[in-house]
Amino acid sequence: MRTKKIFSFLMVAGTAIGLSVQASAATNHVDSEPPVGLVEPPYVVDNPYSHSTIGNLNWNGKALSTTPKPVIVNGSLMVPAKDLFEQLGMEFTFDKNRLALTASKSGLELKYSLKSFTSEVNGKKTLPMRHVPFIETKSNRVFVSLRNAVEAAGATVKWDNANKVAKVTE
Repeated sequence: MRTKKIFSFLMVAGTAIGLSVQASAATNHVDSEPPVGLVEPPYVVDNPYSHSTIGNLNWNGKALSTTPKPVIVNGSLMVPAKDLFEQLGMEFTFDKNRLALTASKSGLELKYSLKSFTSEVNGKKTLPMRHVPFIETKSNRVFVSLRNAVEAAGATVKWDNANKVAKVTE
């Protein structure tokens, strides 16, 4: 009877230690995604391409090149804000102190924070984005969600998953 209790104790202890090691490994694992909600410090990425797929952009039937290339992160095509907003005919500014990006054209103002999963369209918060905007350090460019910005500007996006191409129609 004493042997069974010792054996049971060792099995439970061994399982607990194994789960503890797995939990510890999971919390020490460097994940490419920030936690949901506000991100502190702002999300800065050295190389978004190391664990993600490069995406492509097609605008009104023509290939659109951006520098750097768009990247698929957490199921969302993230594109350089400068190239995107210029293509949409929007003026934009980046406030380094607030880490906020504002893009506007007649009747439309988009606001993004590098610390939040939500953006604002004409002062109203949007549904959470799949990925927070981020700065890619090599190019020092801000990346934003293509779908979020394009649909707010009144255009449509269709995704060709086989070719990893976002097709935008204005």
